[in-house]
Amino acid sequence: MADQAGISVIICTYNGASQLPQTLRHLALQQVPAEISWEIIVVDNNSADDTFNKAKQIWEAYKLPQIKYTVLSEPKPGKHHALTTGVHYAGYEYIVICDDDNRLADNYIKEAYFFMEANSAFGAAGGQGIVAADVEIPAWFWQHQRSYAVGKQNPVSGDVTANGYLWGAGMVFRKSLYIKVYSSIPAILAGPDGSGAGRGEDVELCMRFILAGYRLYYHDELVFTHYMHSNRLGDTYRLQHLNLNPNEERILNLYRKQIQLNKLSGAGKLLLLCTSLFRYLFSKTLAQTSKWHYLYEAEIFFLLSGIKLSQLAAEVAGIRKLNQILAK
Repeated sequence: MADQAGISVIICTYNGASQLPQTLRHLALQQVPAEISWEIIVVDNNSADDTFNKAKQIWEAYKLPQIKYTVLSEPKPGKHHALTTGVHYAGYEYIVICDDDNRLADNYIKEAYFFMEANSAFGAAGGQGIVAADVEIPAWFWQHQRSYAVGKQNPVSGDVTANGYLWGAGMVFRKSLYIKVYSSIPAILAGPDGSGAGRGEDVELCMRFILAGYRLYYHDELVFTHYMHSNRLGDTYRLQHLNLNPNEERILNLYRKQIQLNKLSGAGKLLLLCTSLFRYLFSKTLAQTSKWHYLYEAEIFFLLSGIKLSQLAAEVAGIRKLNQILAK
């Protein structure tokens, strides 16, 4: 199927057989105008609970032949790998990420489609999550709800590019843009591998969209329920989930640096280049007393010029190269 205007809903799931009935039920209830073509793609990401077969059986009961429904298998663990499999298979230009614990409001597909059609400057849009659970929501949750893709991503609908990210849950984006930002430089943060570790892949995706010159939007009319089992609301999961892996934070900070550098004028870049070189030399000589750190200044200098003052992590070169490719 050639890529065309329409919506492909991708559900990446790991051992999600028990979650899928409600997720698929809410997709079956979507109120989508006849002129909007759409499909559902479930990607079984190396599950051990017979998700692949159960996903097929669940949808058959709805008897909706007008909606193309496909179940794929991606054996390589990691949400990014599953999502990429789904994106490459998708027949439509607009992609909605529907996690296996998301229940989309019945106007979600319609609103996502019309927004993307009317706003070509935006690479992605996200909505608001409403929490639901099989136990009472603990008091601490509300302080951290945004980390669980719950609540509003902005007080009102509008451009949120300055935030640098949207939640992956419920995000709608352009397939052609996704392929562009990953075609040359593979993902650095591949996301959860089934162990629950890692959650920076959604932010990396958004930052790549920004490097490609696109903007991010928060849409108040895109509403989904985020259902959580009791184990996700316990202290063990909370402590693991809220503490971003230091390596992920380091890499995301590199993306942030590159995005900020891109905003500078030619004169601003030249001034910063000279300043960073001075700070690098000063801090390298007086490392014990300097308020600057030579590695930080070396990264800035390299991202601006491509010249290495010191040994740098491979990711620094990767992000600079990616920025050059996407800027063309």
